[in-house]
Amino acid sequence: MDMKTNANNQIPCTATTLTQLQPDMLSAIAPPSAYGFGRQYFSERRVRILQADDHDISSEVAGTTGLFKQTIRLAGGNLSAKCSCPSSEAPFCRHCVAVLLEYNRLHPGSEAPSWKTSPVPEVVITKPEKTGRADGMGTMRSPEGDNVSSAGLGVRLHEVTTFVAWMPAALSALNEGQPLPEAPMFGPGDALDWVYALRHLEERAREREETMGTLQGELTAKDQRHQSLTENLETMAQRLKEANAAYEELNAKCQHAEAAVSKLSGVEKERNRLVDNLKDMMGEMLKQASDMDRLLADFKHASDGKVLPGNATLKNNGPQTR
Repeated sequence: MDMKTNANNQIPCTATTLTQLQPDMLSAIAPPSAYGFGRQYFSERRVRILQADDHDISSEVAGTTGLFKQTIRLAGGNLSAKCSCPSSEAPFCRHCVAVLLEYNRLHPGSEAPSWKTSPVPEVVITKPEKTGRADGMGTMRSPEGDNVSSAGLGVRLHEVTTFVAWMPAALSALNEGQPLPEAPMFGPGDALDWVYALRHLEERAREREETMGTLQGELTAKDQRHQSLTENLETMAQRLKEANAAYEELNAKCQHAEAAVSKLSGVEKERNRLVDNLKDMMGEMLKQASDMDRLLADFKHASDGKVLPGNATLKNNGPQTR
């Protein structure tokens, strides 16, 4: 079953059901890093399939930075995969790889390979036996029943030595925060798992650096905010001090004004007393004036000879002689 990619993220596929998608097909079409991390997510049981059939899968995968949702569909000879993660891996990301591997585990096809990692063959080293010779020298031979395959052991030892030779450069890159060097091509087994583990460490280190950068930026912003608040607090304290001084000055003026008002109150009382005295004097003077007017009127009548005291009348009979 051949699989190819095109520009619109549609992968032409000869499989008619999702159960026919084998892991080797996924590893052939997915980017190496996406397949490696997808296989790791699958092995760590991070996949949760919400709904699935032979042509559609709806799922969730717990990534390193959050929970992402996937929609995978096989229709019309095309395989399409969508994920809510921000990864630029194409034609599908590590999360979609993990989902397809999990679906293959739950619904293995007739040709589905085993997902158990092949164990490392146990190498049993036995002491060679000597075979007798006529010259007294013996030849060395392995005992019968030795299960070690020299060809298989040679391949595995070659992978181990290749991995060991690649390790110093990989560790140096990790320590310096640089991308890992291109890994040698390993078949399924421990060496490939070790490479995936190192790539996972690289991703975690990069994420930690990004997180540290974000936290450092937030800390710097908070320090600037704290400094700004401190300056504002100092300014407010200075203004409060100035306001307190102005209050003390105003309070002193108010006390002086109260003393002046109290003094004016005494003056007002004295003025009221004098006014009352003047009113009394005016009343007395008016009474005396009334009496004077009455006396003046009586005197005028008396002087005109019309009225005498005691109702006596004075008749004018002309001049009299004594």
